[in-house]
Amino acid sequence: MQAIISDSGPLRYIIMIEAEFLLRDFFEKVLVPKAVIAELSHASTPEKVRKFIADLPVWISVQEATHKINNPRLGPGESEAIALALERNLMLLADDLPARKCAHDLGIKTLGTLGIIEAAAVRKIIDFEEYYGRLAGLGFYVSEALLQEIRGRISK
Repeated sequence: MQAIISDSGPLRYIIMIEAEFLLRDFFEKVLVPKAVIAELSHASTPEKVRKFIADLPVWISVQEATHKINNPRLGPGESEAIALALERNLMLLADDLPARKCAHDLGIKTLGTLGIIEAAAVRKIIDFEEYYGRLAGLGFYVSEALLQEIRGRISK
């Protein structure tokens, strides 16, 4: 098992759909930049997420990047998460397309919320349709083509 760096979006979704256990099971540690903690602690963040962030489990570690990524298309959490992933040579957990593109351009591998759900479903840990339904209920968008592709991989 290896550690992963997380941006705020996937962590928020995973907490909201009650799938935190997947991060704990799949990764040795989840490293989260201070800016992501600030975003997830904001008053506009759902209470469920704020409570989780206020009492982080031992497998989540708050880290600070020593460098900055200056990209006007990225928010503070995304910038710090990418910088930390680059410094630590670790995969980045991110959903936002500009963040994923920036990471890819820097040679950082990425994984999204849906990738976590798919991996768990392939391993028969969870039911994909149930957890995807939870995500969809939160407004998580996935193209029908990608959804069918994922379903095809899971059914193999």
